[in-house]
Amino acid sequence: MQFLRNYFSWSGRATQASLWMWMIFLAIVMAAFEVLIRLLQTNVLTAPLWLKWTMGITALLLLPPTLARVARRLHDIGWSSFTIFAWAVTVAALAAVGLLLLPAIAIWLIGAAAILTVFFGLFLLFTDGERGPNNYGPDPK
Repeated sequence: MQFLRNYFSWSGRATQASLWMWMIFLAIVMAAFEVLIRLLQTNVLTAPLWLKWTMGITALLLLPPTLARVARRLHDIGWSSFTIFAWAVTVAALAAVGLLLLPAIAIWLIGAAAILTVFFGLFLLFTDGERGPNNYGPDPK
């Protein structure tokens, strides 16, 4: 359970392995909800209210440590954690432009934002960190 250290810390650096372990943990949590939905023979839209609340609260509880983990991973490759904010603004802008100005292509812009987010996540998972200390702290390896 080494990957649970620094749960809310935005400072320092995180290794690739640390981010991988966190993503696997998130996948297990999502899979557990999927199993529960299947056992109840329903889907996310028609699930009981208690299940929707549980899923929503779980997502809200897991968001801050996920953002903190990504910030530390960005620090490991030498980037500022401000990149998360810049990325969120870009994705939100694509979605807003699609929904407000071009409703006919909204789904395409939102899909493009989702695809770009997946590629950004893969970049973080596969990029080696800077060797030795950098502006954000010592090498975590």
